[in-house]
Amino acid sequence: MDETKSIQEQHTAGAQAIGFDYQFYYFMLLALELRHGQKVGFEVKDDVHIDKADGTTILFQTKHSVLTSSNGAIQNLTTLDSDLWKTLRACLNFIQ
Repeated sequence: MDETKSIQEQHTAGAQAIGFDYQFYYFMLLALELRHGQKVGFEVKDDVHIDKADGTTILFQTKHSVLTSSNGAIQNLTTLDSDLWKTLRACLNFIQ
């Protein structure tokens, strides 16, 4: 790996920007699929949420990764990822 690329990678927000874009696109998809009496929210109760007509709320956490393993396969979220535990903590805080 050349040093210039490494410096560029250290100072770019590309991976984070992809995550925010993915979250917004998911919000738009849910907005297009809303049923009568439902409301969708973006970064209010969670990444995305739907308030249903019966008073219940569905929370959505979106995760997008550009990380790959040594063989080039996309790395999925695992039980060892801090993002998973942060998400579960946020859900528990919402329930309390």
